[in-house]
Amino acid sequence: MREWGDHVHAEISEQEIATRTLRKRETKNQAMSANRPVHWRLAAQSALNQPHPHHLFLPQHTVSTANNLTRRRDITNMASNAPAPKPKPLSFMETLSHIVSFYRPAESVSSSPSERTRAPPKLIIFAAWTGAQDQHIAKYLTKYQALYPTSPILLLKSPPALVTWNPLKIPNAVAPAVPVVKSIFPDSASSSADNPELLIHFLSNGGSSSISGLYTAWAAASPDGNATLPPHVTIIDSAPSSISLWPSIEFFKAFVPPSQHLIATPLLFLLSATLSTGISIGLLTDWLKTWGETHNDRAKNKEEVRRLYVYSEEDKLVGWEGVEAHAKQAVERGFEVRMEKFVGTGHVSHARGETEGRYWGLVGGIWEGR
Repeated sequence: MREWGDHVHAEISEQEIATRTLRKRETKNQAMSANRPVHWRLAAQSALNQPHPHHLFLPQHTVSTANNLTRRRDITNMASNAPAPKPKPLSFMETLSHIVSFYRPAESVSSSPSERTRAPPKLIIFAAWTGAQDQHIAKYLTKYQALYPTSPILLLKSPPALVTWNPLKIPNAVAPAVPVVKSIFPDSASSSADNPELLIHFLSNGGSSSISGLYTAWAAASPDGNATLPPHVTIIDSAPSSISLWPSIEFFKAFVPPSQHLIATPLLFLLSATLSTGISIGLLTDWLKTWGETHNDRAKNKEEVRRLYVYSEEDKLVGWEGVEAHAKQAVERGFEVRMEKFVGTGHVSHARGETEGRYWGLVGGIWEGR
């Protein structure tokens, strides 16, 4: 009878013999394959890449388990080394609809001491330009968060399809904003011409359409259908205007990749010319002009306390002459107006670069009435 040690010795010897035999076969196969076609040599190489011979003497489930553990460890390491997903630009806001979002500061947030003469807005309504991307909108909203940390912000977006093809649906689209405003101003008497607590800031004709639609939605939600928004201060950036040929072409080009501008321009010219002609002969409505007129209509915008226009001559979408004509009409109708013409800045670009400080200084100034 062999002892346990003899059994192990014999088993090891058998393993060594098997290993040597396999290696001799591999050497012979390599020599034979040297003169064989390429695909034969590749097949021989594949055989050499099989598991180590010692694995032949291990239970198959042991080898599989080890391989699975290795794969899991590699996956875990890859996951731990992967960068954390970047938060969305407007992740701090609650989405009420695909157009309306709301930000309410945490109760622990408080205003830092400052030289401001007036309390911060009780609510800021920010109406973005048509097709504005979230990362661009966020730059304005985060600036407002820094200026007025305790102020809630109501965002109104302006989708191109809605503004361009379904303007009659805008009041219904912005209607989810009405309950938010009512919850903050349950009694409009708390806000007065001497003490407005609502700040409205809209950009371009897209923002103009949203605020105009809000006038309508607000009135429709009142018992008599004639109510207007609480007393407020308004900031109008790069607006309003009316539809004309070349600004319309520039508007549509904003939604075409730059590489396709040359090809698309003739088609955009035809589209804009058709639109302008249809308006001039009374077949189509100039919605840009219609929305602009509502801001100077005391029946719809009765409680506006004062307003600021920010514009420039370099704006290719909204002409400075139209902005100044709108401001002149506002003064004639009893609105308090302040004009600020920027130099060298384009459409909805007045708050960028070197003019950023001036821009936000104007925002604070019009709110405080200075």
